[in-house]
Amino acid sequence: MSMGSMTSCESLLDADLGGAPRQVLGGGGGAAPERVAIVGSGNWGSAIARIVGRNVIEQEGFEHQIRQWVFPEKVSHNGVEACLTEVINREHENVKYLPGVKLPENLVAEGDLALAVKDATILIFVLPHQFLGRVLPTVAEALGLTKSGGNAGAAPGGRRIRAVSLIKGVDKGPDGLKLISDHIREGLCGAVPVSVLMGANVANEVARDELCESTLGLADEDYASCRAAGLSVTADADTDTLRLLFNRPTFRVTVVRDASATVELCGALKNVVALGAAFCDGLGYGGNTKAAIVRTGLAEMQVFAQRLRCDASSFDATASSRAFLESCGIGDLMTTCYGASRNRKCAEMFARESGKRSWEQLEAEELGGMKLQGPSTAVEAFGVIKKKKCARKFPLLTTIYRIAHEGQSAKTIVEFDKVQA
Repeated sequence: MSMGSMTSCESLLDADLGGAPRQVLGGGGGAAPERVAIVGSGNWGSAIARIVGRNVIEQEGFEHQIRQWVFPEKVSHNGVEACLTEVINREHENVKYLPGVKLPENLVAEGDLALAVKDATILIFVLPHQFLGRVLPTVAEALGLTKSGGNAGAAPGGRRIRAVSLIKGVDKGPDGLKLISDHIREGLCGAVPVSVLMGANVANEVARDELCESTLGLADEDYASCRAAGLSVTADADTDTLRLLFNRPTFRVTVVRDASATVELCGALKNVVALGAAFCDGLGYGGNTKAAIVRTGLAEMQVFAQRLRCDASSFDATASSRAFLESCGIGDLMTTCYGASRNRKCAEMFARESGKRSWEQLEAEELGGMKLQGPSTAVEAFGVIKKKKCARKFPLLTTIYRIAHEGQSAKTIVEFDKVQA
């Protein structure tokens, strides 16, 4: 069954609106308002939908209604089995992935992916990257994008389509590693610029409006348009559409220029370092040992971003170094290694149980339907390291991979400096 035909639960889009036209705000001077669609509805997807739903009402230039693609699965709510899309639209709560948190009433859950993204000018991708291969063809078709160029990223009325990835991970590529933003860009026929939003953003804390920061790495095309308009994205970032869409008093967004790849790599590699930090927790090692692992991990993340990116010719060392000091870098790394993250939780169990349960078992038994990214990212990162024959330059990342996937004892995490090849 195609994503676009997933209508096992009846869509409530038209029923909720009573056939009325969508309400818009702003868009003065004849400019058409931005139409936002969110692809994904898990724990993090629901938390970010709460932020975006409020911002499109409070900021000018956006349609009030946002649509969110929700996989039409059955859930038990108040003792009655119902479709999750129906429950969200009726109760304004994602009772499975973000229970107890009210979602904005201008958020409409849609079980049909094609309808959810139809006519959108801003796409927010926030789902496990394993599902992108099935999702992207439907999105591209719904937007009228084709590999021959199609409408070259133009929305109705000639408006430009943009995408933002909130997905932390990497995919397989010809060189062993492929950024998720590249996967999305290719899946949308190369017609849509893809920015990234990464940071120390634990979904439940964000949903409780606890103070946090996030880092927006804009795609090159977005920067070009900002500069053409005479804007400085560092000093006047509040004028940028994407920042307006996400930034709130308790969700503070910083824009990093010309380093979106580094921002994204931080969001992926920190999950691998978190495995090593959690191995220390599972073995009962103290704070000094864990700090040594985290510090070494940050250093290896920096070297990886600088030396092993396929687009090294366009690498901006200054921008990249700054990114590591933002929320996407040290902030996210600290939160993942020391907080209640999925990767830390499962890796601690993995070490304590000496690998008796596989990563797949841990994910299925401990995460309640959510996905684990660290082990798969370790595979992709090590694939690059192995191909480049530089294991000695990345002894910690190499050791974490071997513990996670080759049966090496978790106790060797403190012997990472002995890696030879």
